[in-house]
Amino acid sequence: MLRFCLRVIGFVSWVGAGALIVIDGTRSIAAQEIETVSLSTLLGTKIAFIAAHMQDDHPFLWSALSGFLGHLPSSLFFVALGAMALWLGRRPENEFGFDDMA
Repeated sequence: MLRFCLRVIGFVSWVGAGALIVIDGTRSIAAQEIETVSLSTLLGTKIAFIAAHMQDDHPFLWSALSGFLGHLPSSLFFVALGAMALWLGRRPENEFGFDDMA
């Protein structure tokens, strides 16, 4: 059941990333320069809530993550999240070397 949930999360993340790529493409065409939606603009006010808790408990971790993830294109983040969820939700390899699908 956990593998199924991870696969669903992975595919939904990839669909969201595809939608964000289309949004970035249309904005870039309209502005005649490359424009991407960053993760910090996508999360908006929720990032302030996360920042309030992270700065008190882990200031070094927050400064490293906010600088890197804040400027990361959100479509790239969701592609990576989906790939990681699909990798975690994959079927485990057979231990004995036999093909159980045959």
